[in-house]
Amino acid sequence: MDLPDGGTVLDATRIDDVVLVLRREGPQRVRLADGSSALLLRFDLPARFGGLMPVGGTQVICQATVDDPQAEFSFGTRIGRYQADSDTVRIVGWCATMV
Repeated sequence: MDLPDGGTVLDATRIDDVVLVLRREGPQRVRLADGSSALLLRFDLPARFGGLMPVGGTQVICQATVDDPQAEFSFGTRIGRYQADSDTVRIVGWCATMV
């Protein structure tokens, strides 16, 4: 399957019939049943790296580290939560990151 441009794929995980793909531009949802996809949230800055961690059966914690000129060490980490039953991603926090 070809995915519309959202930048480099950083990580991916599956929840039921959905594959959640962490891209440089933000998390993307792909439905396996029909192949449809959508960028659920566009990051304010492109992610350098990150990861997805399934929690329970219906949630995924998303972590993305970005260049952040306002942060003390020039990197910031955005933490988000994907909720499968509402098909939404919400940023729940961010912090400066020392790499």
